[in-house]
Amino acid sequence: MGMDPFIIISHFRRCIIPSLFIRHGLKPFFLTPFLWVFLGVFNFSAMASEGQLVVEGRANAEIIISNNPERTVLIAAREFQTYIRKISGATLPILRGPTGDYPVEVYIGQSSYTDALGITPQGLKYDAYKIYAQDNVLVLLGRDDDYVPVDPYGGPNGGYHWAQQQDAFYAEWDSLTGETWDNPFIALSENYDEDLNVWAQDGRGSLNAVYHFLRRLGVEWYFPGEMGECVPHMNDVTFSGSNQTFHPDFKFRHIYQYGKKFYEASEEEIKWQLRLGINSGVQSYSPLVNWAASHGIEWLLRRSQQKVKHPEYYAIWDSVRQDADGDEQCCLSVDSDPLRHQHAAFVRSMFDHYGLDAFDISPTDGYG
Repeated sequence: MGMDPFIIISHFRRCIIPSLFIRHGLKPFFLTPFLWVFLGVFNFSAMASEGQLVVEGRANAEIIISNNPERTVLIAAREFQTYIRKISGATLPILRGPTGDYPVEVYIGQSSYTDALGITPQGLKYDAYKIYAQDNVLVLLGRDDDYVPVDPYGGPNGGYHWAQQQDAFYAEWDSLTGETWDNPFIALSENYDEDLNVWAQDGRGSLNAVYHFLRRLGVEWYFPGEMGECVPHMNDVTFSGSNQTFHPDFKFRHIYQYGKKFYEASEEEIKWQLRLGINSGVQSYSPLVNWAASHGIEWLLRRSQQKVKHPEYYAIWDSVRQDADGDEQCCLSVDSDPLRHQHAAFVRSMFDHYGLDAFDISPTDGYG
């Protein structure tokens, strides 16, 4: 998604200039009128607005989502509500249909109402989104697929419990493969946050649209928590006519952060990751976020049954077979064809059963 000049100027006006003047004990109104006019030119389209979300600190709009919203649409609606309130002090209600009590309607995510307007997520890939604004209607919409894991997996919503049901998980997995391989999907729950009820693999199109709109108002997020955000203050919040579609420049935008997976990160940390516009790559790469990115051969080496069944898979260092739990080292000698064939068969199971498009095949770390 190309950088919007509006965002740069808006941030400069709302964050950088005030902070510079306040730091030196001055007020930003000491800027010459010419400079304010210069900076205002870039924001003129916002002043010539057609819709008013907030008027003199009072709510003038309602937020409308579908009767069965996707998980990230619920987050998007709450984020929109939260930051409009932080900006203006007004709380826009979140509803499942228009009431007529407010002049302006804000539609977040796909619903029967957006379908009636002819605005759909068709053709939007990799968390692309649309922003449509006309008269008293604002639509912030993208593709918001709820991630549905493939069995067997470890996690909520029908999956096996990570610690308490490992035997049942492996019994199902072994019956599918006829082997005693490990399986990274037993740890899929690392990509789920219970408090926000969101998978890292969930689609984020409408969420990206909301964050784009908020950035146009001058909101910025530099790191998690309120200290890391810049929020302007306005009595009136408006929008101008628009009909734009935004496609990402990169299909896969995941940042691996060790110790920051969804199951262990704080709510503010997860929201900050969402605000960055990154994605899990489900639509372009793999549903195994934070896994299957390195040491791919370890899934053939970790289970105790595999160590008994295939001791030849493990390297021998100083006459000691390297099969200790957590320190398994594979044998990659000229006689390791059976291991390579098994590895290829395992990767094929990831493609065929789980629908992955890619899987790492690198060896384990070599500590010694």
